[in-house]
Amino acid sequence: ILQAVVSLTAGAASAEGRLNQAEGGLLLGIYLLQHHGESTRLGLTEYARNCPEDGFFNGLNAIIDDAMAAALIISRVYARAMKQTLSLAGTELNKNASGQQVTVDPQSLWQQIDGASATASLTGSVSVRLGRGMVALRFIQLLCEGHCSEAQDMLISRDSNVPTAQSNVMLHVVMLLRACMRQPHRVLVPTAIVALEALTESLQSPCRKQQ
Repeated sequence: ILQAVVSLTAGAASAEGRLNQAEGGLLLGIYLLQHHGESTRLGLTEYARNCPEDGFFNGLNAIIDDAMAAALIISRVYARAMKQTLSLAGTELNKNASGQQVTVDPQSLWQQIDGASATASLTGSVSVRLGRGMVALRFIQLLCEGHCSEAQDMLISRDSNVPTAQSNVMLHVVMLLRACMRQPHRVLVPTAIVALEALTESLQSPCRKQQ
């Protein structure tokens, strides 16, 4: 079962269509980690290390990077909605600058911006991609729980060599968090929270390498 979790996750790196299969593998891994923590943690770490061509790490990175792309879409939509709404408000003020006093309600403006960006950002697959990323982050958090130094070290480097961008899963987590904070929006808050929780677990022991 543990090997299946690793294999399904590794499949995400080879084709976009396998991201859903990888999510299923991670959900199975989460269940096992919640109910059989220590033995599952050590077993997954061993199988992941032996996965050919860094497949497990590349699969996790593919899911996290896909969620990061979705977060950037939301940030762009939010920024565009804000710019358009404020521009319209400015136009109205200019039209009435000659004599009439115009009061712009900040709360009304915010509701327009927030509503437009939230509606647009959650259309299509964006919310699905964010949800899948949160599953990967939850998996990472549980894998590192209990000050599991083997898992913590593995997530930044497959072996004792200097970590690379390809093998350093936690670097991708940081990049996802950064994307969520680029243009903060309430839709991105849950993803940012889970990313912070995963990072927190990866640093504890303390894990000097991660820090």
